[in-house]
Amino acid sequence: MDPDVDRLGEHVDLRRWRRPQHDAERHAGRPRVVVGAAGRQLHVRHARLHLVQGAGRYAVPGRRRRVQPCRRRRPLHPDLGPGPRGEARSPAQREGPRRPQLCPRHLGRAGRWSRKRPDRLRGEGQSRWAGVLDVPVPLRRHSPATECTVSGLTNGQAYTFTVTASNSAGSTTSAPTAPVTPQADTTPPRMSEVTVTPDRVSLFGGTVTVTMRVTDEGSGLQGSPNFTFSGGGGGLGSMTRISGDKYDGVYRGTYTFAALSALGTRTLSVYPLRDEAGNSTFFVDGPSVVVGAPGTPAAPTATVRDDRRVALGWVAPDQDGNVIDSYEVELVPTGEVFTTTSTSYVHALGNRPASQPVSYRVRAHNAGGWSRWSPATPSLVVPALAPDTVTGVQATRGDRQATVSWAAPDDNGSPITGYTVSVRAGGQEVRTVTAAAGQRSATVTGLVNGTSYTFTVAASNTVGSSAASLPSAPVVPAGVPAAPAAPSVGRGDAAVTVTWVAPDDNGSPITGYTVSVRAGGQEVRTVTAAAGQRSATVTGLVNGTSYTFTVAASNTVGSSAASLPSAPVVPAGVPAAPAAPSVGRGDAAVTVSWAAPDDNGSPITGYTVSVRAGGQEVRTVTAAAGQRSATVTGLVNGTSYTFTVAASNTVGSSAASLPSAPVVPAGVPAAPAAPSVVRGDAAVTVTWVAPDDNGSPITGYTVSVRAGGQEVRTVTAAAGQRSATVTGLVNGTSYTFVVSAVNAVGSSAASLPSVPVVPAGVPDAPAAPSVVGGDAAVTVSWAEVPGNGDPVTGYVVRAYAGGAVKKVVEVGAGVTSTTVTGLVNGTSHTFTVTAVNGVGASPESAASAAVTPVAPPKPGPKAKAPSQMAPPKVTVRGKNAVLRWKAAKANGAKVTSYLIDIAPNKRVKDRVVKGSARQITLKKLRPGTYRVRIAGSQRCRHVEVQPLGEDPHPLTCSSGPEGPSRRKFAWSALLRRRNRSNFRRGGSRLAAC
Repeated sequence: MDPDVDRLGEHVDLRRWRRPQHDAERHAGRPRVVVGAAGRQLHVRHARLHLVQGAGRYAVPGRRRRVQPCRRRRPLHPDLGPGPRGEARSPAQREGPRRPQLCPRHLGRAGRWSRKRPDRLRGEGQSRWAGVLDVPVPLRRHSPATECTVSGLTNGQAYTFTVTASNSAGSTTSAPTAPVTPQADTTPPRMSEVTVTPDRVSLFGGTVTVTMRVTDEGSGLQGSPNFTFSGGGGGLGSMTRISGDKYDGVYRGTYTFAALSALGTRTLSVYPLRDEAGNSTFFVDGPSVVVGAPGTPAAPTATVRDDRRVALGWVAPDQDGNVIDSYEVELVPTGEVFTTTSTSYVHALGNRPASQPVSYRVRAHNAGGWSRWSPATPSLVVPALAPDTVTGVQATRGDRQATVSWAAPDDNGSPITGYTVSVRAGGQEVRTVTAAAGQRSATVTGLVNGTSYTFTVAASNTVGSSAASLPSAPVVPAGVPAAPAAPSVGRGDAAVTVTWVAPDDNGSPITGYTVSVRAGGQEVRTVTAAAGQRSATVTGLVNGTSYTFTVAASNTVGSSAASLPSAPVVPAGVPAAPAAPSVGRGDAAVTVSWAAPDDNGSPITGYTVSVRAGGQEVRTVTAAAGQRSATVTGLVNGTSYTFTVAASNTVGSSAASLPSAPVVPAGVPAAPAAPSVVRGDAAVTVTWVAPDDNGSPITGYTVSVRAGGQEVRTVTAAAGQRSATVTGLVNGTSYTFVVSAVNAVGSSAASLPSVPVVPAGVPDAPAAPSVVGGDAAVTVSWAEVPGNGDPVTGYVVRAYAGGAVKKVVEVGAGVTSTTVTGLVNGTSHTFTVTAVNGVGASPESAASAAVTPVAPPKPGPKAKAPSQMAPPKVTVRGKNAVLRWKAAKANGAKVTSYLIDIAPNKRVKDRVVKGSARQITLKKLRPGTYRVRIAGSQRCRHVEVQPLGEDPHPLTCSSGPEGPSRRKFAWSALLRRRNRSNFRRGGSRLAAC
């Protein structure tokens, strides 16, 4: 290649040109670099360097310049041998020198170039002036020079360079370099290859040696470097150059540490470096020295185990007064470092090939720092094993397939050659799949969607196969569902109901459906449905617009293809609900009327009238589209009905209207049956049975009175009545009666007429009868009464005792007296008489005077009657008179009663009171004169006092079971009343039988 150049101040550095091949002849001369004009070549067997300016070449002024040989050498190359027939060949026959390249090194060093074959070229260190500047380049057999530095150039002037190689056969010149212009030196010196030996010292002090290389490619280093260590206590150290020159030299110096007071590191510091041109570096920090670090351990022992692990052990080094806290073990070939706190370590080689030997070294650490590395162990060869068990097996399902992935295990020294994937279903291996060594996943196809699979992976190498991995998590292959069939549609009011059949889920349960709504060939919206749905109602549509629908099913894998589109459908609504209808009732029928509602876009085709009773629909009636009313027949009168109306069109039926007002079908009542009649006094009582009301409650009745075939009057009766008494009739006149029932609908037909009836009255009440007492019997007499229009057919005599009827005796017409027997002696009785004719019984007569039947007295000793009583005291209070008396003297026997005799008897009845009584009040006396006397009685139970005639007054006393007996009564003096305010005492003692 052609040479390259670089400007370096007043010097030019040529580098990297290739030296041409040579023939088998040894060079008699030495290769030289020639700087000259007009391209003149001198010393044919030398390598020549021509300096060219502009388009021509010129001679350099006559100054000698020495070129130092380059220290950097290239590796040797084998000899190509002699040419054909042993003839020497020109370098051009092989290859000319390549374009030199600029060497980025310090000034003053020789340039470098490349050559085809370096051997059998020689050089020397002399140059001479012969019109050109000869730059001899010394060459060694195995260290050929391929670079040099040209100095003495003019800064700011552009130069080009060529390289000429020559031998005994001839010369070859390279092409010129690119132009380069030298510039003034501004590069400061550089420090490199700094070492400190040893790298640790004791707390008690010590000496270290510092070595470094300093380069300056310009004017060269001025003086020697000085250095020190931070905290070293040894002051400033100096260096001397042990090789090279000021442009590139190696310097060395020693430093002595005094006794140190603390552990740690001490850092090398080099003072600023300055070159001849005045360029200087800043203060530079170098390597460190550890104070109090452990000693260098001995080489560790290493034992190879069967599991490709290396067991290492070593002896702890000198601690230098500080406890060792850790060790580092380095795997020498790779530089991997492992840390431990003990003097042993086990290293697992893992994937390291068995063909690569390993060795280890160790170093110790304490508070003072790290020791030096120990010597390395001998190289060890660890045999390979089968790979470790595969981990991280995962499976991802697909459509009838699954992708299995895994992590590569350690190959244990032998590269993995492949993997085996085991497919398991239902606990059994169903197939295996192999994968190449570089694969980390495999796709298992041909699986059954919906079946659960697990997968294991085993790795193989030249040694064998690993154990199967743990199974992956179960995975069920699945694909997207099959496309549903074309859906069916049902139109609604601004809505369409879309219905479909669930397609095959293809191994993964369907999670939902998407219904696409299309109008005019464009999708206008979508509606989603749950997995369990088989229909969806799409609302918000525009009535009258044609729509089609498609359905797609989804599962966890994805969405199916859309179904075929449905048949076109145009949404439309059912008619609006009619208003509540009006109703008119009839007999077992109702007429329902309504107004036509809005047809909602589709003409009304008819109406449906719903008949409801008791909250339930009992029947329906249809009507044509043009009708606005319908008569519902066959209803039950008396039942309450309501009616609703729904309109229908081709879409469907509207909602039912609001219900009508309740209506009860009804007719006029049925005709009552012929009434029954009971005659009365100038009146007749008409009785009937309520007829069927025919659905409407009966509100009343009308009784028609007919005489001589003509209606003479009518009488009304309330709804709840079942009879009516018609008064004001003429007794003895024959009448008939008919009845009609009335309800809200109207009046029924008249009943059949009653039987003829003639009004008549009951007889008048007889006068109070007279009575005569006897033994357990009383004779009752009365006056006959007229029949009151109907002859008296008999009389009824009733005997009362204690307010109760004790006996009833009936006698025939014309009889005016009867004896009532079977009475109880000693009990006071009264009697009434009732007259009976064909109409009925008259009221009872007034009660007779009280009478007590008495048995005849039994014969026996005469009893001494009570003593005669003093006349009673009388107090008159208006029409009343109060009689008071003192108890009668009993004469040895108990007074059981008192007899009060009052005359005249027709006005006031005589009285009998208990023996304990001491007074009696006579009420409502008529004005007049009365005679009153009183007597005590001992044994009489019943005393009958006959009307007062002449004194003495006879008494009949019934004394009990012995029969009648005669007693004597001592009567008090008679009291006569001449006027209402004056009574006079009088009378004499009377004796009674």
